[in-house]
Amino acid sequence: MDTKQFLDTVLPTQGLRCICTPVNGRFEHYYGGTNEWAAESVERLLNKELDVYFGCSSFVNQGSRHQDNVAFTRSFWLDIDTQEGKPKENFKDL
Repeated sequence: MDTKQFLDTVLPTQGLRCICTPVNGRFEHYYGGTNEWAAESVERLLNKELDVYFGCSSFVNQGSRHQDNVAFTRSFWLDIDTQEGKPKENFKDL
């Protein structure tokens, strides 16, 4: 599966996509209208040997990945944080 196929699977087909990369201690965000644009942006940034992240939803406007700017979401995301050596009582069993 290439980058575009992956993004087609997990991202909506409408709204702005967001690709971001950490630069000098902060994230730089790039917005575009298609998964093809997003895949090309990912590849371009990876070729510069940068770490690359993508917004899990699409957005109404540029400049914010906050919930109030979300246009569409296609996938259900689960973020489970844990850390080696942390006491088990900090994490609730499901």
